[in-house]
Amino acid sequence: HGLSGVALWPRLVLDPKGDIVVESRGPRGEGQKSHWQTVLALLAPRPVPVAAGSVLQLEATVKLGAAVDVPPVYELQARVA
Repeated sequence: HGLSGVALWPRLVLDPKGDIVVESRGPRGEGQKSHWQTVLALLAPRPVPVAAGSVLQLEATVKLGAAVDVPPVYELQARVA
């Protein structure tokens, strides 16, 4: 068994209280009507070996652009133990 990447999908919280939320997938990751695409972030050039009981630790960093026309930069670091 090997780990190639992590599937990510957006969840948009549109107000400070969290009352208005757009979910691109269901609570268990099931598909639903949405134009937001699932992104597969590849974590290594080749799959990393994993076994039953392996623990994946994922650290994510997002650097937001200084203006609306400057795209954000995403960085993922993963460790398998």
